Amino acid sequence: MKKPLFFMIVTLLLLPSIIIAQATATTCPDIVNIAIEAANELCEGLERNSICYGNFKLDATPQDGVERFYFDRVGDIASVNDLARLEMSPMKEDVGEWGVAVMALQANLPNTLPGQNVTFILFGDVTLENATTQQQVENGEFSPMQAFYLTTGIGDSNCAEAPESGMLVQTPEGVGSVNFVVNGVEVAMGSTVFFQAETPDQLIGSTVEGAATFTVDDETYPIVAGTRFGIAESDDDGGFEPLMDAPESYELEGFEALPLDLLEREIEIEPPFDEAQLEELQRRIDEGLPLCGEEPFPPCEALPEVLGGIDCIFPEAFEDNIVPDELLANPICEASAFFVPIPVMPIEGVNCVLEQAPNEENSLPLCSDLASKIEEQLQCVMRPPAGEELPEGETRPFCDELAIQPPLDCVMRPPAGEELPEGETRPFCEGEFVPPLEGCVMPPAPGEELPEGETRPLCETNLPPVDDRTCIMRPGPNDPPLPITETRPFCEEGDVTPPPPTDTTGNGGNVIPPPDPTPTEDVPLETLPPPPDNLLPPDNPPLMTPDILPPPIGN
Repeated sequence: MKKPLFFMIVTLLLLPSIIIAQATATTCPDIVNIAIEAANELCEGLERNSICYGNFKLDATPQDGVERFYFDRVGDIASVNDLARLEMSPMKEDVGEWGVAVMALQANLPNTLPGQNVTFILFGDVTLENATTQQQVENGEFSPMQAFYLTTGIGDSNCAEAPESGMLVQTPEGVGSVNFVVNGVEVAMGSTVFFQAETPDQLIGSTVEGAATFTVDDETYPIVAGTRFGIAESDDDGGFEPLMDAPESYELEGFEALPLDLLEREIEIEPPFDEAQLEELQRRIDEGLPLCGEEPFPPCEALPEVLGGIDCIFPEAFEDNIVPDELLANPICEASAFFVPIPVMPIEGVNCVLEQAPNEENSLPLCSDLASKIEEQLQCVMRPPAGEELPEGETRPFCDELAIQPPLDCVMRPPAGEELPEGETRPFCEGEFVPPLEGCVMPPAPGEELPEGETRPLCETNLPPVDDRTCIMRPGPNDPPLPITETRPFCEEGDVTPPPPTDTTGNGGNVIPPPDPTPTEDVPLETLPPPPDNLLPPDNPPLMTPDILPPPIGN
């Protein structure tokens, strides 16, 4: 944040070059470039409820009773509460004049958010009159300059590089809808809007990002990004009436020269609505449908609640941070100190609550606001509103039937050589949470078990199954053949096997040990299969005895 002394030094250093440049710049593009560059340099970091003299030439009038008011040189900064009237110079190529001013206003943002301001960029043929009295500011009815009158030139651009005269307004990120009054019209916006007014009893708004509304005589008119709309005071009854039958598309070519570099947030101008999109917009307006949530309409978070959006709230705007009961269902604004962003969960679940409780510190957002994220992460579906049905073929369980796990109040210890993110103050999770292991684990050996806590899947292998049965010695040339029921593997050389049993036949041959006993019950002898005729080893072919020889050929 720059101090007044710093601004004085910078102004003294840059003022001669700015004056020389203005005196020598006689072409429209040069004048615009010099003006934007000067305003960008001298008005950066503007404090709340202040106005900055961005470029030559401006004429300012202070409020009655304000004695010390200095606002007549490039780089001067004054309180908007001291300003009564401001007149700015249109493009004058012969003398290099084109007025630019920058304001940072509080509007209806809480006092506890001094770093969050609404940015106003005024340029060209513009007159601004403060309609907020100091008494209204003192009694809390309005913040400084929250209501004012605006008049601008229209269709007065001298070159393609110069925008038409007007006022460009942008709200901060994460503050929801911001309100102020221009020419008697209540403006609500969460976006970037270009304002023009040929007289102080009319107002035209072109929304280039997000959405805005004009409200007069209890009637609200939407202006979504890609469209423009205007209203004017009626000569008959003093009320207001639309300047056009319905929202219109703006000319993108005329907006490409807007001084977007002077805004706090970087944006891209939304393309104007085509004819089909305008028809869909009007249909939704006529049927009272939300003007948000899908292309080409903006997100619902940027739309005022009156148009189907979601108005967020600041608990710090209320006494003792206690939100009234009628606002408990509203989400907390992201810029609020009570807002808790959704972290990446190291465990399955979603960091949200089924019912919002904004009066509780560090309250979580509603799960219903995160429907798509919940459905994707938990493989569930949000329960439809009463009277509606699930899409055909939807078989996932309802998300409210699943357990929503709370966020961890600890942090996993980072790997060696890595550090925790900046600002991370939670304790390490040792003993509280064990991260899931990566990869797989080899199958345990026969008779062994996996270590306690091992949850990884078994690694798939192409190895044949291990035969852990006792092996059998391969019979010798003079040994009797193996029984046909013997299926145990032969012992390899070096295997340790039980010694052969003692010979009880008297013929000196090895007796083949019987197969492993099985836990089956005894089988009666008469039910056993008869022994095979062939007792040779399985690898040898059967003998060709005379009774099975084939008949002689030719007989």
